[in-house]
Amino acid sequence: MKRIVPDFAWYLAESTRLGLKSPRCPFASVHACPRYYQSLSLLGKSGCTAIPKDEDDALKTRWEKHPLRPATGDQETGIFGGSDGPNGYHNFCPEVAYDTFRLFATYLGRHVGEIDRDFAATLLQKEGASPDDPRWNWCSVVPQHYVECPLYSTLSHDWPKLLPPPTAAPSAASGSSGVRFDVFISHASEDKDDFVRPLAAALTLLGLKVWYDEWTLTLGDSLRQKIDEGLLASDFGILVLSKDFFAKPWPKAELGGLFAREMAGHKVILPVWHNVTHGQVVQFSPMLADKLGAPTNEGVEIVANKIYEAVRQSARLPAIGIDSKAN
Repeated sequence: MKRIVPDFAWYLAESTRLGLKSPRCPFASVHACPRYYQSLSLLGKSGCTAIPKDEDDALKTRWEKHPLRPATGDQETGIFGGSDGPNGYHNFCPEVAYDTFRLFATYLGRHVGEIDRDFAATLLQKEGASPDDPRWNWCSVVPQHYVECPLYSTLSHDWPKLLPPPTAAPSAASGSSGVRFDVFISHASEDKDDFVRPLAAALTLLGLKVWYDEWTLTLGDSLRQKIDEGLLASDFGILVLSKDFFAKPWPKAELGGLFAREMAGHKVILPVWHNVTHGQVVQFSPMLADKLGAPTNEGVEIVANKIYEAVRQSARLPAIGIDSKAN
C-alpha cells in the first residue's frame, strides 16, 4: 500500500478529486466548529500561541452547551505527553494540525524517548527516506481530509433547522432590555427555508447576535413594533434581495429605515443577492445596486463569513471569527 504523506499537495489533490469548491475546510473557525476550537485551545495550553483568555472562556462555555459537543471521552480532542512535553495529538482537527505541524492529520504520535528516535532514524536511513518524510518526527500519523471528519457531514447538511434557536435572541424581544444585535435580517418569508434560516444559524455559530423573526417574535407581539425595535437595536441590516423581497411591502419599509441611518454617514446595509441579477436590483433600487452584494450561489457558509468580516470591521469582534480561506 502506498504511504500517504498528508501534506498540502495531498490535501489539494483530494479536494480536486472529490470536486469540492474549497480546498480547505469551510468550517475551519473557532466559531463554526467545536473540534477546530478545542484543537486550537489545547495547543494554546501546550506552548503554542493561545486564544486570549476572555475569548477562550466564552468559546468554551458556548461549545460545552452546543448540540455538536463530543458526547463521550473517546470523541474528545486531546493532547497527551510526559515530562518532556506533548508527544501525542488525538482526534485533532486536520486544519489545525496542518497550520501547526504542516500535516493534515487527526492523530499524530511522536517517537517517545531517545532509543525510539534513534531506532527510527536508523531504519529511515537504510530505507533512504526523504528529509521531509513525517516518520523522522512521528512514529504514527493518521491522515484525514476534512470531508472524513465526523463533524463535517453534520455541519455541511441542513442541520441548522434541527438546532434550537440561540437563547440570546428571545431575551431581547421586549426591546426594553438594552440588548443589542449585530445584524437584523430583512427577508421575504418565501426565502426562509432554502436560505434565510440556515444563514441565521450560520451567523449565530460565528458568534453574531442575530435579530431573526422566528427567534425573536412570540405569539401576540406587534409585528411592526418588534421590527422597528429590532432595526433600532441592530448595528447592521442584512437585506436578502430576491424576487419575493421586491414584491413585499414590509421589506421595503425596513429598507427605508436602514437607508435613513446610512444617510447619517454610517455603513449599515449588507445586501445579499438571492437568485436575482444586477439588472433586477437596479430596477428595484439604484442605490442598492451600487453596493457590493454577496450572491447566495456561493453557499451559506461563504456568505455568512463575508457578513462576519463586514461586521468585524466595526471593531466589536475578534479577527479569529472569520475563515479567510473560505472567501
